Amino acid sequence: MHNAGFEAVGANLRYFALEPTDIGSAMAAIRALGFVGVSVSKPFKEKVIQYLDEIDDTARRIGAVNVVHNIDGILKGYNSDWIGAIGALEEQVELEGQVVAVLGAGGAARAVAFGLVLRGAEVHIFNRTEERGSRLSSEIGVNWGGPLENAEELKANIVVNATPVGRQDAEVAPVGRKAIERADVVMDINVQKGMSKLLADAASSGAKTIAGVRMLVLQGVFAFELFSGKTAPIDVMQAAVIAALK
Repeated sequence: MHNAGFEAVGANLRYFALEPTDIGSAMAAIRALGFVGVSVSKPFKEKVIQYLDEIDDTARRIGAVNVVHNIDGILKGYNSDWIGAIGALEEQVELEGQVVAVLGAGGAARAVAFGLVLRGAEVHIFNRTEERGSRLSSEIGVNWGGPLENAEELKANIVVNATPVGRQDAEVAPVGRKAIERADVVMDINVQKGMSKLLADAASSGAKTIAGVRMLVLQGVFAFELFSGKTAPIDVMQAAVIAALK
């Protein structure tokens, strides 16, 4: 995605995939070797924070960093997950005042819920385990809705799947059709080749659907522009992701 974009705009940059076992040593290497920056994925989004010099206020409030910018040896962390999610949703709907069901209570769900709160939505968290779900709801200041099946009682305007359900098995959905029957927009943040069952059900009910590819691309746009200083060629980046999935 990034390399296709860099090539399109003539940026002298290149992304490489690295798999460190020690995130602290990895950050020291980024600083020492003069990398422009890195994208950080699981399981390091929370752990990386202690090794950074500065953290963007929103990333600090979310409690997770997935983009690190090296500015002359000073490492600054950002969270672009919420930017990608909210950007994808706002392409389809105005978020202020909407009733939103967020399925899941992991790092991605936290970022999505936080962004929705910033946009003035009424957020309800549903999760398989109560401890994690109620804790996230309390920390962000949103509604704890209970287990996933309770989403059927809410009848939300927007439903966001931030669980891994459906990622490996496209025939499984995190909630039944009743949970999305009133939804105008349904987003599944999982990145996969075909349409998930949740999105297929939503489409058949007349809702607008957003696949995880769009969130992935839009969060990538943030890092692309931060590192390159150039406007991201979004269509090129999205086409590269779709081609890779095929």
